[in-house]
Amino acid sequence: MRQSVISWSVFNGTAMDWLAGLEPGSVAAVVTDPPYGTTDGRGKRTVHGDRGEAAFGFEWDRELPVDWLGAAYAALRPGGALMAFTDNLAKRILWDAAEAAGFKGRQTFVWVKPEGGATPRPNFTSAYESGVFLVKPGPPTWNGGGAQVNVIHSRRAHSEIDGRTVFHPTQKPIMVMRWLVELVTDAGDLVVDPFMGSGSTGVAAVRGGRRFAGCDISPEYVATAMRRLECAAAFAPEPVNVGQIGLFEVADAT
Repeated sequence: MRQSVISWSVFNGTAMDWLAGLEPGSVAAVVTDPPYGTTDGRGKRTVHGDRGEAAFGFEWDRELPVDWLGAAYAALRPGGALMAFTDNLAKRILWDAAEAAGFKGRQTFVWVKPEGGATPRPNFTSAYESGVFLVKPGPPTWNGGGAQVNVIHSRRAHSEIDGRTVFHPTQKPIMVMRWLVELVTDAGDLVVDPFMGSGSTGVAAVRGGRRFAGCDISPEYVATAMRRLECAAAFAPEPVNVGQIGLFEVADAT
């Protein structure tokens, strides 16, 4: 084992306040999974198959936040990227708010989950999640070449510990986040996540040789993110071919 020298830091607080305190132009990419605003206020919950984690019914998921986008724009360097997941029906809301903050729209992307998820409602169960890709005007970093598809196939997240449980109810697979991080940043660049939850974006960044800074409103999740990042930073960064990640189902999707 060779210890990584990649730096990382995490903070407990609100996304807006934390982003506003970052040095302007210091960030290469904001890669994040903000609340979707899908809670209906009645404690609605959906169980994913036999995995047992609830997807809805959380107080922090009652609104889709967009007030942080201006501060994110200021923190990004020219050409810096915004990669953000959102509800499938809310892509336009987040896209329009980002453009109003100064971002230039590039494309949407999709994470396809082959196992889907059970739903108690008389409706389709969604087997994909959507995201938006925008940039701050300036020379961009793009490591996907000219034929990178905007779809990644990966099973749902699982923990690095037992391969089944998750650290956060809306946790994304590490390899999915690595795909996003490494498409728009280079080794040594600073990646930030203002809604980091249990720190999957940070683990993805550190594993890929990027620096990371993240924030979450929950002290419990901040503590979890710290433990996961300490573990990730104990190993040397591992290169990955981002040009291939989006083409095939990912097996290592922690």
